[in-house]
Amino acid sequence: MKLFNKKKEKAPEEQAESQGASGLSIARLMLFLFLATALAAALAGFLAYGQLAAQADRIQLQKQIAVAERMAAKIEGRLAALHGSLQAVATDKALVGALREGDRAGMGELLARYRQHFSGVLSLRLLAPEQSEPNPRLKPALGYACLEQATQVGNKGASPQAQVHRYGSEDQHIDLIHAVRDGDELLGYLQLTLEVAPIEGWLQGEVPAGVLTELRQRAAGASLLLGSEGNAALQAAEPLHTVAIAGSSWELQYRNNYQGLLPEAESIGFVAIFGVLVGVLALIAAGFSVVLTRMLHADLVGLVKYCIALLNNERTHSSSLRLREFQRATKGLDGYVAKHPPRPQELHLGAQPAPESGISVEEEQAETTEPAAKPEEDSQEAELPDVMFMDSDNIKLEEQKSSDENK
Repeated sequence: MKLFNKKKEKAPEEQAESQGASGLSIARLMLFLFLATALAAALAGFLAYGQLAAQADRIQLQKQIAVAERMAAKIEGRLAALHGSLQAVATDKALVGALREGDRAGMGELLARYRQHFSGVLSLRLLAPEQSEPNPRLKPALGYACLEQATQVGNKGASPQAQVHRYGSEDQHIDLIHAVRDGDELLGYLQLTLEVAPIEGWLQGEVPAGVLTELRQRAAGASLLLGSEGNAALQAAEPLHTVAIAGSSWELQYRNNYQGLLPEAESIGFVAIFGVLVGVLALIAAGFSVVLTRMLHADLVGLVKYCIALLNNERTHSSSLRLREFQRATKGLDGYVAKHPPRPQELHLGAQPAPESGISVEEEQAETTEPAAKPEEDSQEAELPDVMFMDSDNIKLEEQKSSDENK
């Protein structure tokens, strides 16, 4: 007695029914197509938006630079007016004559008269070319920075520069120095000392909202903050634009809180646009999948019915097929059947005995031992070509073969 019996194997038909279909479905193919389309659309949208955002950022940057340049130009205009006025005094023939003659009283009267043309002035004095020692007793004091500034101006062709000295102390001031010459001969230096307070007024009323402007004096390896206006929270940010102030050792640094359009798009705008785009693509893919599935199913059923009708030698038509590929397949079948019409099935009964012999046809058929011949329909079905991929050249080749066999 066997303890274990082998499990009865299922028939191939039962196994096929139990396993089910294992190929790719149209829904899965449409899912792949949808994912690829969504990724391509996202990449194209991101690149396109990036280009537009970069262009918009460039336009915005140009606007901000224009604002900074305009503010710097106004400060330069104020300094240019001071330099022009001081240059007019330094080239006055009366002052040049008094210096050459050494008329101290005349020089004092001229300086007192010239001083009235400047606002916020602390002093207007003349320095001798050989002056090399500071004088702290003067108000404001004469320091080494002033002497170095005068030396730079004394070099022929040098441009006078406005500088702030002793900033942050009680003696802070702005110095402008011009050379007084008689032809090529250096007679002395004309020094104009101004208050620092007007610098704050130069920046007020010119700064847009969300912007910080700083006026700094360039120094060796550092910069001195002279004044600022705007949002103080932006001091740690990098300057968006820096403009050198002509006629001085100053520069205007411009800062704002503009971060650009691309970061905003990554956080809000682009995500929303991409979400809507993916939703629309999903609806299109789902609808197209349903429509294509129904059309394929209907045409496959029609094609199967058409093939069955041909095998049964029945006249039919393919007008119900909607897809062009299936219509081409039926046309190929029609062409093949037109050239190779199916023949009716014939019964091969052999020689018929005489009626008087008393032997019936059924008995003679039972006595024969030869196997029955296969029906012509089976052989004709086996010779049926694959018309799904048959073209006119293949049909002509089949006709040539059949005509050769008949010969």
